[in-house]
Amino acid sequence: MANQNIGNGDIEDDVIVCSSCGRQADSNLNFCTYCGSRLHDYLLLCPYCWHRVDIDDNYCGICGKALPTGNAKKSSSSPKFVPANSPVINAVYPEPINLTGTVKTPKIVLDIEKEVFEFSGKSVPEDAAKFYEPVLAWIDAFVQDQPLQKSIVTFRLGYFNTTTSKIILGIVQKLAKIKKDVIIKWYYAEEDEEMQEYGEVLEEITRLKFEMYPIAYEEEEEE
Repeated sequence: MANQNIGNGDIEDDVIVCSSCGRQADSNLNFCTYCGSRLHDYLLLCPYCWHRVDIDDNYCGICGKALPTGNAKKSSSSPKFVPANSPVINAVYPEPINLTGTVKTPKIVLDIEKEVFEFSGKSVPEDAAKFYEPVLAWIDAFVQDQPLQKSIVTFRLGYFNTTTSKIILGIVQKLAKIKKDVIIKWYYAEEDEEMQEYGEVLEEITRLKFEMYPIAYEEEEEE
């Protein structure tokens, strides 16, 4: 039932409506698979295993470790999203993300100290929302803190599915909120017009500076 427009009738208990695009999504998801926006007011991740936890949890239900947010209470004055100084976010950020690429998932490096932000390879994960959940949380924290005067983000994806394309759009839209200098390096096989056009569309939507890099097919395969 995910990714359906709101229609007449009641919404089922296991469905949540995205406040950004109005689509319906599984309530167990943290991010909308259509536009990449948060689906819940609060997103907290366990600093040890990266699974979602509730703000009142004392222990993670997956790994069983004690959480620094135990018994924290929401209030009407609380921000809509978890701030960058949240104890949970601090526990995992700015620690780098370094995911090894597989036949279905891309290599992802997000490292502030080395100033390396890279997505490369192929992205066709079976559950894109779950795979990219910690990445989107990291990007949110990065955007809130804006620690660098200049950030260069590289996308060198040979192929990605439709769900991934929406998540990439969400990532780039988040980066567009940074007030400092952000440059997107967009690599694509020189004969792949669709990949080139998608980069151009992202540039037009976000108004970020895109540097386009067509590469030979053989070079892309070797790397």
